[in-house]
Amino acid sequence: MNNRITGFSIFTLLAVILAVLSFPGCSLDYNESAIADSLAEEVPDTVLYDFVQTKVTNGLPEIRVYGAEAAAYGKKKQTLIREVLFQEFNKEGELVTEGSADNIVFFTETEDAEIRGSIDFYSKTEKAGIKGEYLYWKNKEKTLSSLPDEPVRMEKDDGSYILGSGFETQVKQKSVTFTRTVQGQWVDEED
Repeated sequence: MNNRITGFSIFTLLAVILAVLSFPGCSLDYNESAIADSLAEEVPDTVLYDFVQTKVTNGLPEIRVYGAEAAAYGKKKQTLIREVLFQEFNKEGELVTEGSADNIVFFTETEDAEIRGSIDFYSKTEKAGIKGEYLYWKNKEKTLSSLPDEPVRMEKDDGSYILGSGFETQVKQKSVTFTRTVQGQWVDEED
């Protein structure tokens, strides 16, 4: 894992100091804590490049996340992740779900996540996938939803699909709803 702390915060702080000192005749009696607080919200605490994070249970991987970049913002209680690949494994260590997205904003306090850009998830167990450009995960409610007018496509290996807007799935109830514009055909075969 390549774990680098960004030097951006040092350069930003240096630029602010030089800007203040370059105004002759101006007072240097600024509220230092206000400047530090505003910088703390805009500058990440930590930046990771080309990282892999794996959650292991009983010696086997449970979840693995790959990313091109992750920036943690402690004051905002957010982590921004770019170019993400997600994998979920069953209790035997077999890959069961895989997905990717351009960007994820992970809200550390609630464990909610905003997922954007080229979203593509596939479940080997369900033999189905989901694609879209925007989804929001609400951890407490265990729901995944799109924006009201954002199209989402669900497709099964047998070729059946549904394309619609206003998508929401409730994981606990294993239910899916679309509130607007729906087209396609979804075939459920009983065993």
